[in-house]
Amino acid sequence: MIASATALQTLTQGSLLIDPDQHVASFAGAPLKLTAIELGILRAFLTRPTSVFNREQLMRAAYQLNIQVSDRTIDSRIRNIRAKLAALSCDNVIEKALIVLSHLADNAMRHKAQTIRLEAADERTTLRLTVSNDGEPISAPNRDRIFDAFFTTRRDQGSTGMGLAIARAVMASHGGSIRLKPTDGGAAFELQLPLA
Repeated sequence: MIASATALQTLTQGSLLIDPDQHVASFAGAPLKLTAIELGILRAFLTRPTSVFNREQLMRAAYQLNIQVSDRTIDSRIRNIRAKLAALSCDNVIEKALIVLSHLADNAMRHKAQTIRLEAADERTTLRLTVSNDGEPISAPNRDRIFDAFFTTRRDQGSTGMGLAIARAVMASHGGSIRLKPTDGGAAFELQLPLA
């Protein structure tokens, strides 16, 4: 909770700007339409950019009142913020694919991959990319949860569990999709992007 007048300064992180006094935000110079709750969540992130938040902390930051809300409520707010940022961040399908591919490559390296393989198929109206690696496999209990916001197996290493959730939001914001493919070892993801 921001209590003092000096704490209500304009907050910036990269291309994201929040003016708490005016209750407005912008991304890359374009106005970002946020609810008061979404603005509270982003303000919490920008006020403490290197911190890892759990759901309860985000709910307190967002609601700032003693209102009981569910985990699903905060998760849906995070999804809304991601979708709004993704819609403003880049309109080019190649740029979106590169954002997701770089995240998948980073994840592979963190999970001890020595090799990352990229396969592409042009299916007339869709570009299908398969990204696979020989790193640590994703355990069966975790396979259904890896795209959930805040799910991580590396919280002790500073992971927020937002990476694959953001990757899915980026893909969805352009009419695409990402899914985990079955594999005998390592991990494999299939990305589908519509071609213009």
